[in-house]
Amino acid sequence: MKVIQTHYRGHYFRSRLEARYAVFFDALNEKWVYEKEGYDLDEGDFYLPDFWLPRLECHVEIKGQYPKKEEIRKCRKLQFFTEHDVVIFDGLPTENYGLWFGWCDNGGFPTESYAAWTIDDGFLALTDYAGEPSDMLQAAAVRAKQARFQRHDPDLPIGVPYPNIVDYDRIPF
Repeated sequence: MKVIQTHYRGHYFRSRLEARYAVFFDALNEKWVYEKEGYDLDEGDFYLPDFWLPRLECHVEIKGQYPKKEEIRKCRKLQFFTEHDVVIFDGLPTENYGLWFGWCDNGGFPTESYAAWTIDDGFLALTDYAGEPSDMLQAAAVRAKQARFQRHDPDLPIGVPYPNIVDYDRIPF
């Protein structure tokens, strides 16, 4: 299945799902950078994570389905080489648990666990266990799911202004 490149807030996302995560982060006032930097992980492994969340100092990778072994291996290497947490989520925000590659606080060695989004003191955070998503998370997930985008026209050059492509009046908060 071919993904649909999507334009949102000045970025061309490689898929609608990635654009929906940008809407999710925006709904929670979480600053994000899309495809900030590519990494040479050694031995010809190159990786370009989807999002960088500066406040959380975390790379976020979005997949349409459960990640393949090769994708998981690259995320482990990214976490090891950058010394920043890496999470992989598949599906829409709050739909599934993710995989979290981090660092143990009291030993400095890499850890792996499941990940879920949560709200901590009014801010987006990661947890290795979460019950039902909070109202704030659910509202942001609904906003992301209901966002409507225009399809990118590959014949138009990058930088051509687009009309407002997300109709915020139609998205409940």
